[in-house]
Amino acid sequence: MLPDEVRRYWTEAATLTKFLLYDKALEAYDKALAVAPWWPPSWFNRALLLAEQGHTRTAIREMKMYLALDPTAADARVAQDKIHEWELQTK
Repeated sequence: MLPDEVRRYWTEAATLTKFLLYDKALEAYDKALAVAPWWPPSWFNRALLLAEQGHTRTAIREMKMYLALDPTAADARVAQDKIHEWELQTK
């Protein structure tokens, strides 16, 4: 079961993202991952934010973590495609 503390950080991160406060949203995801590093959605969303800020190598690493934690996720193909896209950008 997901701790309520993680849900709070997740909600904060989503709200901050809506207001384009990506650095603060990343901090909220960091807090969520400190409590529940095994929860894949935080890795997925964090990777998207990192890529948005131009941190593609880190985004790749974090999206790979997402896939390692949930290789059969419904959006696993989307995640892998993002990795391919970001790898192209780092060449």
